[in-house]
Amino acid sequence: MSEETLAEALERHPEPRRLWLALASQRKRLGLAARRVLAQGGQLALRGVPDLSLDLLMRLAHGAMLAQGAESWTASLHGYRVHRYAFAGHGVGPAALLLHGLGGSASSIAPLVPALVPRSPRVVLLELPGHGRSPQPASGPLSAREYGAVVIACAEEMAREHRGKVVLIGNSLGGALALYAAHERPDLCAGVVGMNPAGAELSDEAMTALPRAFDDPNLGAAHMARLLFHRTPWPFWLVARDFARHWGTPTVQRIL
Repeated sequence: MSEETLAEALERHPEPRRLWLALASQRKRLGLAARRVLAQGGQLALRGVPDLSLDLLMRLAHGAMLAQGAESWTASLHGYRVHRYAFAGHGVGPAALLLHGLGGSASSIAPLVPALVPRSPRVVLLELPGHGRSPQPASGPLSAREYGAVVIACAEEMAREHRGKVVLIGNSLGGALALYAAHERPDLCAGVVGMNPAGAELSDEAMTALPRAFDDPNLGAAHMARLLFHRTPWPFWLVARDFARHWGTPTVQRIL
């Protein structure tokens, strides 16, 4: 999502616009507060800074996507209720299926849409079960292989609709699922783009410690900041605690 189109979307939705302006006005104070992460225990000292929820930010992102012309619907895929966005493209190439990472949502990979719309007849952003606006399955969190089956079902549907193969584009877990789907069903895939696909080998010690790092939201937030960023961007601290809580949910822990 380009800055220009997001700004236009926020102009049409005054409430989100006021919120973002309020956050931007606190940028200097947030930057200073973020440096007060204590070495002992990793407690966050964000005095006077709102502790926003990821759910709120996802609702804002949903409004921005709709304002840019996205279709939004939830339907059954491989027996699960799955939410998708779609943008009508202007290209003559294959349709594109975008896949987000673990614990993420379609908004995290939406910045790729403007570059794809001129080249593809349709760009679809899939939200895996238990992620974004896709409800958690009644049977509980899915395994990576089950997520892969959902991706294949979506690619099959798109291939039928457009009478051709689909390009799979994924980040992190989404990249791994794109590779899995291409391996299992090469007849569906015109190409695969894996951006930092998941699957790097970790030691047993690291694999044991990683899920436990999110038992405490404050510790988890500081831990995620160290893992993700060389210089932590100030907006991260607005959702840091909720981000860590999110990574401690059964949906994410099942994959970890």
